[in-house]
Amino acid sequence: MVETVGGGSNPAPRFFPTLIVMLACSIPALVMIFVIPVFKPALADFGAYLPASTLTVLALSDLCVKFRWFAIPGILGLSILFLLCVWLLKCSSRMQYTLALMILGVSVAASAALIGTMYLPVYEMNQPIS
Repeated sequence: MVETVGGGSNPAPRFFPTLIVMLACSIPALVMIFVIPVFKPALADFGAYLPASTLTVLALSDLCVKFRWFAIPGILGLSILFLLCVWLLKCSSRMQYTLALMILGVSVAASAALIGTMYLPVYEMNQPIS
């Protein structure tokens, strides 16, 4: 029996959740490769103390930029792994969408945390010295 979505006659698409996972994996990769390096010259010009979390994100970003050509095969590999797990576990379409959206939510939260870590030194510089 073919599983259907919403009672219709179309088979449940297994590739749409996989596309969501590809998007979820792409967001932090794009942030680390293209957004974080923009902060680096600005933070260097401040000449202020940078917290360890910011230095760690900058170092990880440098590593991601250096090996950015591995990002596409890595994202494709994670997406194929997700598709394989869904197939092996025989997940329902609702479970596939739930898993994919959970992965997307974690990805967006991680990207926001990365950008927030970069803003932390700027925020601390604007605080009055007591």
